[in-house]
Amino acid sequence: CGNSTNPVYWIAIKEKINNCPEVTIVPMAIDDSFKNVKLFTVEGRGKLSNFMNENTTCTLRIARNNEVICTASNKTKCSCQVSNNIYTQLKNQPDPVTIEILIESGSLNYTTQFTIHNCYKIAEARFNNATCSECISFGCHWCVVEHQCTHNPSCHG
Repeated sequence: CGNSTNPVYWIAIKEKINNCPEVTIVPMAIDDSFKNVKLFTVEGRGKLSNFMNENTTCTLRIARNNEVICTASNKTKCSCQVSNNIYTQLKNQPDPVTIEILIESGSLNYTTQFTIHNCYKIAEARFNNATCSECISFGCHWCVVEHQCTHNPSCHG
């Protein structure tokens, strides 16, 4: 490990588990709500946040084809706007969609992947047999009247 004498690069066994590097992404699903804002927010937590500063850049890519979704710079949160073209590509991706996140800040290059769900593809599937609890855990919407998982927060029965 580079800079092995600098304690900022290590998490000691006596430290709490919440110091472990962690990244969160919001939203976790592609649905009508995402269509309206077209915004991903990435946040670094634990010791990772010690490295993030105003020179931090976050890049999100579709892992399947390496297409850049969006890039943003900020301190502990990177919020990046998704273009209409990229939104259409995301909407057309098979479910689930793997998103690769690269966080660069000075000497730090941190990469992780997230799986988000494509509620449009789940709803399109004629064999849409997701249960209510699965649907909600995917970040999609459950239509009680139609008994199916959907991308639309208001279903029509």
